Amino acid sequence: MKVATTIPAGNVFTITMGEYSDYNVDGVYMAVVDIEPDALLKQWLSEHPEQTESYRFEHSKFLLRLLTQNVMKLMHSFEWHITDYSSWSEMTLHETED
Repeated sequence: MKVATTIPAGNVFTITMGEYSDYNVDGVYMAVVDIEPDALLKQWLSEHPEQTESYRFEHSKFLLRLLTQNVMKLMHSFEWHITDYSSWSEMTLHETED
């Protein structure tokens, strides 16, 4: 996967969190303006220095700020889960709620 530094305006992207069994997709979003994640994070942490400590980052408040400042918007989307451990019987389709 290619590493990027900017999400250009108009592009659709996912926000993911966690690792291994804790991994999840938070949502599908569209960039309203060019997004530079490193710059936004640096600004957020300068305003919330207590969140620089391990296990103190409040991702939901960070994302809410980006949504309310019209940096990005949540997109209506679907999740198509096609298999668990190569078993087709686990296929499901879910629609996000607005």
